[in-house]
Amino acid sequence: MADIELKGVDGILNKLQQIGTNISRLENKALKNAAEPVLEDAKATNAFNDRSGKLRKGLKISNIKSIEGTKYIQVDVWSKSDYTEVVEKVENYMKVAEFTRTSAADLFEEDTKIYHKVMRFFIQIEGRQ
Repeated sequence: MADIELKGVDGILNKLQQIGTNISRLENKALKNAAEPVLEDAKATNAFNDRSGKLRKGLKISNIKSIEGTKYIQVDVWSKSDYTEVVEKVENYMKVAEFTRTSAADLFEEDTKIYHKVMRFFIQIEGRQ
């Protein structure tokens, strides 16, 4: 049997790994960009009462995160008053953008006396398992 020597395999494997990392970064950027109009629409809507503007300022979108290869984004609503209407708007906007809410938590920050709604939205990316 003849000996075969392969040169450059490590370099090819490193390049493939870099491509995978770059694709993941591009996916994350695209998903964050897809969620930004949701945030802007929620801040601009007149569908809920926010006379002071503080409820709108309390809307935040996290960076893209991943659990077992599935991408998700977290939306946080912070308010000193009822945030039910804005939460419904955010959920509707995210649904239209093809995100699926998989979890939510209603929290109360004792030290600041602020209500905090945490919602996680997952999205299935075509061609990904």
